[in-house]
Amino acid sequence: MPLRSRSEIVSDLHGVTRAISGKITKKQKRLKDGRIATYHQLQQWTDGRNVTTHIPEDRLGAFVEAVAGRGKLDTLVSELSSVDTQAILKGQESKKKRMR
Repeated sequence: MPLRSRSEIVSDLHGVTRAISGKITKKQKRLKDGRIATYHQLQQWTDGRNVTTHIPEDRLGAFVEAVAGRGKLDTLVSELSSVDTQAILKGQESKKKRMR
């Protein structure tokens, strides 16, 4: 796959509006009356510990979007790294805007 330009990748980085690291898990619990309650948690590694945070049902969509945003950021940063590596190997300097 041909490498995209640095400006295209940076433009895509600006398009990511939310980014949360971690994983969303679905939990189910049987209630006393026999029904099954479903809830979601965000699992994140913080200071070497797995920390879980309850996600309110009305905010689940935003959390799903933000976790996907983090994945997209990781992919874009990796792609940017490849482009910059190739540019440095070829001796190309990044263009900087001159201030007047």
